[in-house]
Amino acid sequence: MVAKLNMVNANCNAMQPFVFEPVKQVDVIAAVWVRIETLAAQEQLNKLSDAVKAKHAAVFKPIPHINELPTDVYCHIQLKDVSKTITTRTYSSPCKYKDVWATLIQQHLDAGHIRPSNSAHASPAFLVPKSDPSVLLRWVNDYRQLNANTVLDAFPLPRVDDILADCAKGSIWSKMDMTNSFFQTRVHPDDVHLTAMTTPFGLYEWLAMPMGLKNSPPIHQCRMVAALHHLIGKICHVYLDDIIIWSNSVAEHTKHIDMVMKVLADAKLHLNPDKCAFYLLEVDFLGHHLSARGIEPNSSKVDKILHWPLPKSSTNAHAFL
Repeated sequence: MVAKLNMVNANCNAMQPFVFEPVKQVDVIAAVWVRIETLAAQEQLNKLSDAVKAKHAAVFKPIPHINELPTDVYCHIQLKDVSKTITTRTYSSPCKYKDVWATLIQQHLDAGHIRPSNSAHASPAFLVPKSDPSVLLRWVNDYRQLNANTVLDAFPLPRVDDILADCAKGSIWSKMDMTNSFFQTRVHPDDVHLTAMTTPFGLYEWLAMPMGLKNSPPIHQCRMVAALHHLIGKICHVYLDDIIIWSNSVAEHTKHIDMVMKVLADAKLHLNPDKCAFYLLEVDFLGHHLSARGIEPNSSKVDKILHWPLPKSSTNAHAFL
């Protein structure tokens, strides 16, 4: 016992006294000034953003009637077996959706997107609620049978990591979203009858490229790349209906925005003003967050993982994995 006590005492004597390091004081005044300057800069950038929408108002107008859309680009549907027809039953629809159906059909008729049909093909359509309950329901076309008989359009979508690598080079960004992007392209007259779909109010067919066709995304991507090909990878990138521009200064960014807007106007492509943001010091794009700090994961994409409840069974653990 005495030997053990002597050992403990020796170890204690050998220990160096603990020195408390002074806590670094935060310069509150400097931090406040930095925040004020940031807000002032963002206010100036917001004014520039409003000026962009006013200067390029034609690009932000609603999509015109189908008769005014370009005729040099079409949505083609090439069938594997031209003798095969599509016949399916009409999906049942809740009575509470009947008025919504009538409203949507009339809106699309007025815009020229659809017309009554007597086609031998008939794919079903149905409605699903959107995340915002104050807006009309989403019209969904069930083109699974048509897609199975359609030759795939192999035009590729760009790689997300390549887009982010280029965007990270900038220090100021603008992000744009298109208005009902698919409806800005016509269906080829020879293929319109293939798009016919059943509704509670009869059979209709699409004159504008509908959502649900497996080739709608590559066709739209092809059109966007054809319009912006000389700018893509240099000052901007496009992923389906999302466009991002990056620059290293405000003056340079203004020139880049004007270049992209001119191309969109010449190609008769329209943007949604409510989903466009210009002169951003930080931006969320394709599931990532871009800022002066570099590329970071979008917090909204990881919150579900961070707040996942603690697994209490093998089934819960499997679900988490």
